[in-house]
Amino acid sequence: MPEAPPRSSFVSILAWVFIALSAGATALSALQNLVLYLVFPRAEMKAALASGAAEQLPWVARVMMSNFELFLGAFLFLSALMLVVSIGLLRRWNWARRLFVIFMALGIVWNVVGIFVQYWLFADVPPAIDVEASAEVAAGMQTLLLVMRIFTAVVAVVMSGIMGWVMWRLTRPAVAAEFGVGVPAAVPDVDPDRKG
Repeated sequence: MPEAPPRSSFVSILAWVFIALSAGATALSALQNLVLYLVFPRAEMKAALASGAAEQLPWVARVMMSNFELFLGAFLFLSALMLVVSIGLLRRWNWARRLFVIFMALGIVWNVVGIFVQYWLFADVPPAIDVEASAEVAAGMQTLLLVMRIFTAVVAVVMSGIMGWVMWRLTRPAVAAEFGVGVPAAVPDVDPDRKG
């Protein structure tokens, strides 16, 4: 019977980190959904969006505000799914490793899209500032927005690089072997002459 490959600390630490992060995200998201459905005045918010007051918001913000329940529900579902996948990664289940790689790929896409979404969200901010504020305040806000955009882009690139590295590590043969990939299956010790 072939020996199981040793369990790497990389997979164990990665799994525990994401168990903690996704458990926290699931709890926070569950609380947000409770507040949304029990406390938040959803009817008034929908009325405000329909009244035309939301026309001044960028289209990305309008889409998010009009589908707030959907976004919070999807975040709760994805957080809970990531918790299950992280536990599966710790237990060395191959389906969890594959789903974890998919989550990392989606995280990279999310980061890249997020860089562009911030430009759409803040596209209308500088003209509003220029009209209503002094030149000095407007210049300060322009600088602040530029620094925010650069910082967000740098963070997105760094996080995408880390996610890409995690994907690469999880697909290496030595790590995949921990999940039973490429390891010959154990042959049961059967004696053909034995009865029973």
